[in-house]
Amino acid sequence: MKSKKHIIALGIFAVLFTIALLPSGYAQANGNKGAKNNKHAADTGGGGIEGVWKIVRTDEQTFPYDPFEGQIPGARIQLYFCFTAEKKLLLAIELKGMPEEDDSIKNGLYRITEQDTTYDISANGELEITEGSNVETSPYTLSGDMLKIGSDRYFEAVRVSSPTAAQVQAAPKTNSF
Repeated sequence: MKSKKHIIALGIFAVLFTIALLPSGYAQANGNKGAKNNKHAADTGGGGIEGVWKIVRTDEQTFPYDPFEGQIPGARIQLYFCFTAEKKLLLAIELKGMPEEDDSIKNGLYRITEQDTTYDISANGELEITEGSNVETSPYTLSGDMLKIGSDRYFEAVRVSSPTAAQVQAAPKTNSF
C-alpha cells in the first residue's frame, strides 16, 4: 500500500497539473474568442474578480477533494484562487482532516504559487495570467459570487470571506505539492 504522503502528493499533483495546463487549453479550445462570450469585455481594471475564490469544480474534479478516496474519513483538500488588489494571482491549498501521526502532512492553509504571478483583464475582456515571461489568456464569466474561467476546460469558483486575501498572502509557501 502506498504511504499516506505519497497518496496525497499524487492527488495534489494531479490537480495542480490540471490547473497548470488549463490556461493554454482554454485558449486552444476556445480559439481565443473570450470577448465574444465574456460579459466583462469592457472591464479592464480587474473589477469584481478581486478577492478569494474557493474552487468548487473543474471539468475533471469536484472540490473539496478526498486524497485518500475514503480511506481516511474527513481528509479533504480545498483549492483557492486569490486575486489581490495589487494584481497578484495566488493559488492556495487547504488541508483538513490529515492524519495527526504523519508529521510530514499538516492541516492548514498553504500558498502554492509565488507572489510574482500576476493577472489582468485584457482589452478584449479575457483574463490574462502572467508567470515570468509566460502569458496565458482565458475567457471568464463573473456572475455575482460565481466565477467561471474557461469553457470546455474550466474552473468554477465561489467567492468566500474565509480565508481572506491577507491570510492567503501570509500562508507559508510550500514546495511539497
